[in-house]
Amino acid sequence: MNELTTKYFVAAQLNLEKFARDRRALRQLSMR
Repeated sequence: MNELTTKYFVAAQLNLEKFARDRRALRQLSMR
């Protein structure tokens, strides 16, 4: 993998983790 692909892949991983955290938080908020 070249540098650009690596940067894109890392950014995608971080976005997935953030998305999962946000969805968990939203689910907890909607349960109240």
